[in-house]
Amino acid sequence: MAERYFNKQIDVGWNQNATLRYAMERMLQAFKTNTTPAQEMDHFTCPKDSRKSWIEQLMYLNAEAGASSRDFDYLVLNNIVQYASQEMRIVLMAKVNHQRTDYLQQAEELAHFTQSWES
Repeated sequence: MAERYFNKQIDVGWNQNATLRYAMERMLQAFKTNTTPAQEMDHFTCPKDSRKSWIEQLMYLNAEAGASSRDFDYLVLNNIVQYASQEMRIVLMAKVNHQRTDYLQQAEELAHFTQSWES
């Protein structure tokens, strides 16, 4: 009896998951923004707002990279390094490992490092 109930709940869960996935896809289609490549590049080359933390900047850049039509992972890392303070930029440039290709992971590590250093 309990096994039958459990198996029935699994089926209900799978049906709800499919419905949720469908609803999320429809929302993404409805609210999708279209940006030109020039607009996308502008977002990655502007300095960090001084009121934002480095973690907030990283989340913003990740959202921009996810919404863009091209692979901008390297530009996320580049923005974190290039728009740090003068002293921090030197430290971050030394910490960047150019052999690594997991740019977002490296950007996250550097953002956390910079945030902890500046606080």
